Amino acid sequence: MSRLRAASGWMLFLQFGSQGLRFFSNLVLARLLMPDAFGLVATVNLVIIGLNLFSDIGLHNSVVVSARAVEPAFARTVWTLQVLRGLVLAGCCLALGLLMLVVGRWDALAGTTYGDPRLPAVFLALSLMPVVTGLQSVRVLLAKRELRTRDLAVLELGGQGVAFITTATLAWLTHSHWALVVGGLTGALVQTLAGHWRLPGPRDGWQLEREAMREVLGHAKWLLPASILAFLAANSDRLVLGGVVDAATLGIYSMAFLLMNAFQQIAGNLCAGVVFPALSAVQRENPQAMGATLARFQRLYDLGFVTVGSALAVCGSQVVGLLYDPRYAAAGPMLQLLAAGSIGLRSQIGELAFQALGQFKWSAAARLVQWLSLLVGLGTGLALGGVLGATLGIALSSYAVWPLVMAFNRRHGLRPPGAHRMLLPALAAGGLLGLVVRQLLWWLQG
Repeated sequence: MSRLRAASGWMLFLQFGSQGLRFFSNLVLARLLMPDAFGLVATVNLVIIGLNLFSDIGLHNSVVVSARAVEPAFARTVWTLQVLRGLVLAGCCLALGLLMLVVGRWDALAGTTYGDPRLPAVFLALSLMPVVTGLQSVRVLLAKRELRTRDLAVLELGGQGVAFITTATLAWLTHSHWALVVGGLTGALVQTLAGHWRLPGPRDGWQLEREAMREVLGHAKWLLPASILAFLAANSDRLVLGGVVDAATLGIYSMAFLLMNAFQQIAGNLCAGVVFPALSAVQRENPQAMGATLARFQRLYDLGFVTVGSALAVCGSQVVGLLYDPRYAAAGPMLQLLAAGSIGLRSQIGELAFQALGQFKWSAAARLVQWLSLLVGLGTGLALGGVLGATLGIALSSYAVWPLVMAFNRRHGLRPPGAHRMLLPALAAGGLLGLVVRQLLWWLQG
């Protein structure tokens, strides 16, 4: 418990520090670059993230759960597989960049992000990113296994700081989207080199041990489909919008998404890094207490994150008006809708019970339900109300998993006592807070 408390404290520091730095960087760069720069780079980054998840063979999970993780042969095998995977992903990015040179000439894509003539060059340049991250030391994975979040915080915040300084300097000098590309690559390179230099553990090297490969690849049969569905559920909104709107409109939506995603990432990382290990320990040592533990975490989640989501749903437009210039005003209503949708993500506490009980099929089913509902909501909203209607459909898809969580609880005898006790008070408190903030910002903005 002492290690868990210490890890939780450093994880909170990392999440708030990382999101705070990202938020500050976003404010600065929004004044130096045009919206289309964010739309172009966001599109390529989405593809790279997708390729990463579509090829997830469970290296991180293998290091966390394996009893052999600290053995040099196992660690070197993991590192070798990681490097090879990075090279394959880089090849895929190069191929996509060349494909974009052809696709971008189609008249049907004229005026959209995918038809932008600058996109292929960005694809080709960012194909270096999987190579850089693939060379990351396996000691980083061991640090996650051992809950050494202090070391991880130093690495990640240091890399983000270098990326921000590089990007802001180039953006000030050139006002070009290439500032985002070069800054991101520089930050990733610094973080990779620091992991090799700073962290203790087995030395990285080339090796492919048969037993280690069998153990590592054995986890992929569950993790790969879950990762693919998780990517589709989280990113299909921007992937679809990139094919129907121009880069500037996508950049404005991405701005609203980034503001909301910063808040959601803090919630998600705390759940993955603190709640999930705790639920797993309860399931191993005292399964009768699982319902009460779920209820406790659900109340804490509602008290913190539902309150903030409810507040942003009321005052989101005023927040955008305070932080950004009038070019980004359309992001305000989008932020309000996405914030209302974030309340639906409170179901992730219940979803962690799927994994704690070893029911990975339920996790895959949850991601499938969320993805399909997102596509339906996005398509219907886009047809009826344009980009703002699509944003509403995206927000509503966050609630689609609730019936699945309730069905799982009934099937496995989990009846969390008082789990939803804080939901209505949190909604009310958040709404009141949002009204106060909205009036205050109206007054400050005259």
